[in-house]
Amino acid sequence: MGTDDRNTRLGRLVEAATELAAGNYDVEFGLADDDDPIGVLQTALSMLADDLRSQEHDRGRLREREELLAAVKRSETRLRAVLDQLPAAVWTTDLELRMRSARGGPLAAFDAVEELAGLPLHGVLGVAPQSELLVVHQRALGGDVGTLDLAREERTWEVHISPVLGPDGASIDGTVAVALDVTETRAEQSRMQHMQKLESLGILAGGIAHDFNNLLVGMLGNSSLALMELPPDSPARLAVSRIEKAAARGSDLTRQLLAYSGKGRFVVEALDLGRVVQEMTELLQVSLSAMAVMRLDLDQGAPPVRADASQVRQVVMNLITNASDAVADRSGTITVRVGAMHLDRRYLDTLELADDLQPGLFTFIEVSDTGVGMSPEVVQRMFDPFFSTKLAGHGLGMAAVLGIVRGHSGGLKVYSEQGKGTTVKVLFPAEMGAEATISAELPPDRPPVPGQGLCVLVADDQETVRDVARAVLERAGYRTLLAVDGQEAIETFDAYCGVIDVAVIDLTMPRASGEEVFRHIRSVRPGLPVLLTSGYNEQDATSSFVGKGLAGFLQKPWRAWALLDKLEEVVGG
Repeated sequence: MGTDDRNTRLGRLVEAATELAAGNYDVEFGLADDDDPIGVLQTALSMLADDLRSQEHDRGRLREREELLAAVKRSETRLRAVLDQLPAAVWTTDLELRMRSARGGPLAAFDAVEELAGLPLHGVLGVAPQSELLVVHQRALGGDVGTLDLAREERTWEVHISPVLGPDGASIDGTVAVALDVTETRAEQSRMQHMQKLESLGILAGGIAHDFNNLLVGMLGNSSLALMELPPDSPARLAVSRIEKAAARGSDLTRQLLAYSGKGRFVVEALDLGRVVQEMTELLQVSLSAMAVMRLDLDQGAPPVRADASQVRQVVMNLITNASDAVADRSGTITVRVGAMHLDRRYLDTLELADDLQPGLFTFIEVSDTGVGMSPEVVQRMFDPFFSTKLAGHGLGMAAVLGIVRGHSGGLKVYSEQGKGTTVKVLFPAEMGAEATISAELPPDRPPVPGQGLCVLVADDQETVRDVARAVLERAGYRTLLAVDGQEAIETFDAYCGVIDVAVIDLTMPRASGEEVFRHIRSVRPGLPVLLTSGYNEQDATSSFVGKGLAGFLQKPWRAWALLDKLEEVVGG
């Protein structure tokens, strides 16, 4: 080999060696004759390049493994962070129901989860080995999926338990449980169900009272007529008077049912609750049991509220009566407080009927007793109509309280503990800037003036009501036209439009409502007096008639004198 060839080979070898030194392990040296010194060097450099390539490959795999482990650790850290922020817990067990891993929630010592590995599940969760929790885990080892509730430290957890498959994807290797904190959700569901139950009962109570009021019109009206016809010395007067009194007591019950449904008779004005209670003191004292002592704590500076005085009196009387019954024949104290307080959203959420209330200033009446108290089950049902713990009770007292408070857009709070007494607080939105008044009781009826031949259109879908109205009116000198429903009322009015002097129409009738009849009368004879009747309260019944010229309202059940008295007022006006 010539000198030029050796120099050329040596130059190429130096260039390749420089590439290798620079980190290019893929450079090719090739193999040469071992007898040639340059070839020996070329072979050695080629073997060195192979070794360096192999080492670099191993280092690459090591780096990939380290990066993979780091990624797994980051993922695990993120997963743990997510689990820590969720109202949930997750744990896994082996085939012996020993803990493998655990995170958060209702776990004993969950802050030190590493210490739980290998411990029996029932010991970690503090349950018996035969408990339902362990039974569902055992079923999961057989391939079933189960759910149950777990109570821990006043919290409720809904636990979902499933089997865990092994590496082969077929055999079961253990269990996994996910526990969700459903405490607030269950409480809200329970509250909503309770409110829906009360609303449904209110609708039912209102419907019953409305229909029953129509029957009472017949009883009260006919008994009043009978008393008018009977001579003072008639032996039948006593029996008829007893019938009238019994019907009046029935009317009281329907008023309580209507109060429960929030449709009782309201005359709303600005009231000083402290003055209302103060003026009832003598009456309240008479209502107490002989062993009870009443104390008053009345804040004279409490702002007034918009309320019906008679309805508020009924609330106070019902609460005092219940408190007196709770004290019964043992010594006790009944405290009546009136005051004001600012309510925030958190406090409002603890009240009955508080869904539509807004934070602000409220005036309250609170009645507390040191009586026998109530169990949680009784507290849950205390506002249900016809539920009573008293042998002779009809169960409408507290139902009426609830309805009155509902009708006044107020709230209720009850606290009771067996053996320690009960506190009921009724809260009304304060009426700032209003001048408080005390509403007087209804004045006695005035002697009715004879009808003097005036013609009255009476529209009511209840035959009893129509018959009584006709008898009462014709006895007083009126002429009557009767209609069995709204459509017939419109047709009768059109036929006798020129001779009708006043119309008495029921609010709810088939085929056409009282409002539709009223609109038709107004379109034909705008000045004709129209008297509306209903078993519902005046505020609800007349809300759609405001500003439209309604002459008056007569609450059912009415007595004969009440109908005549109201007609005199309407026709005279």
